[in-house]
Amino acid sequence: MVAYSGESSQQYVVETRDVWRIYTVGGQEVAALRGINLQVKGGTFTAVKGRSGSGKTTLVNCVGGLDRPTRGEVTING
Repeated sequence: MVAYSGESSQQYVVETRDVWRIYTVGGQEVAALRGINLQVKGGTFTAVKGRSGSGKTTLVNCVGGLDRPTRGEVTING
């Protein structure tokens, strides 16, 4: 998975630090996110791109507050 963010001189409006999301499926742990670090500056366009199953939707859900990371930190507007 790759996250692209344009350039800006503003503060970060979204920041993730070492975000992991682990699901338990059939008694086994499956890591959807493994240590994701992302910084998005205000006023920029950001795209998340990757293969099917790479964790794009899981990342967006964690950033949007629809899901909680298993560990790590998501910060919105400081």
